[in-house]
Amino acid sequence: MIVEQWFEAWKEDRPQSAVSDEEWKHIADRMWYHIQQQIHQPDVPVIPIKSLRGSLWLQIAASVLLLVAFLSGWYYLNQFSDEKFRITNTSTKPKQLLLPDGSKVILYAGSRLHFPDFFADTVREVLLEGDAFFDVTYRATQPFYVKTNNLTIKVLGTSFFVRTTEKTKTEVAVRTGRVAVSERYSDNEKNNGVLLTPNQKVVYYAEQQHFVTALVEKPIPVAAVIPAFNYTEAPLGQVIEDLQATYQVQIILENNRLADCNLTGNLSQMDMYAQLDAVTQAIGASYQIKGTTILIIGQGC
Repeated sequence: MIVEQWFEAWKEDRPQSAVSDEEWKHIADRMWYHIQQQIHQPDVPVIPIKSLRGSLWLQIAASVLLLVAFLSGWYYLNQFSDEKFRITNTSTKPKQLLLPDGSKVILYAGSRLHFPDFFADTVREVLLEGDAFFDVTYRATQPFYVKTNNLTIKVLGTSFFVRTTEKTKTEVAVRTGRVAVSERYSDNEKNNGVLLTPNQKVVYYAEQQHFVTALVEKPIPVAAVIPAFNYTEAPLGQVIEDLQATYQVQIILENNRLADCNLTGNLSQMDMYAQLDAVTQAIGASYQIKGTTILIIGQGC
């Protein structure tokens, strides 16, 4: 009686986003279907549960177990069903959302996002179809996961883009922090994925099950303190250190003698690639982008 009273009270006070009363009768069938799909078993007939005539506490325990199992199954299906998304941006403009933990999302046109009313104590998970920008609230003991059709993106607190340019092609680009990107249904997450840092991106090709990492098209400064980028006879090594610290990218000199070259000029009003163009032209060198690393090539001074 206590359990049933609590259950009825919960039904009355449950959030508006919960399923309607008419849908409750279909949930059990959906649960059995998903269970059978996972264990690869034929349809199992439902056996009526007979009334327990033993101890009152045994009856209460059995009721609680059944209730917990039922609610857990409903929560799982209602939270991450591929058939149902909570928010769909049907407009032509980006839509700003605030998640239950304070994380911010910009959902782009035609994209869909699903998230629960409340996140679990140990994990935060959302389901995305389409394009979105996430600014995740940092919680060290509660990692944040974004799941797409093909990928699982794990973060603790960061900002990043997710773009699905094609059904079989997904791009993740990091603005701040770090994210780990892996195949959603991979058996070994550690050996099949990449770790991204600021101004890095990865493109995943689903058909080939292949990741390709690179720098973003327009790297932005991410350092807390940005150098002046105004130099007078400054060694190239100092300029490289300022660029690496500002954009958190790796820059390597192919020839150590390049470090002896001195530079004079103001690079403060330029983006990163324009700064690299000005630096390499001034010392008669060039640069190439190798994945997420920039290689400066030249004879030296």
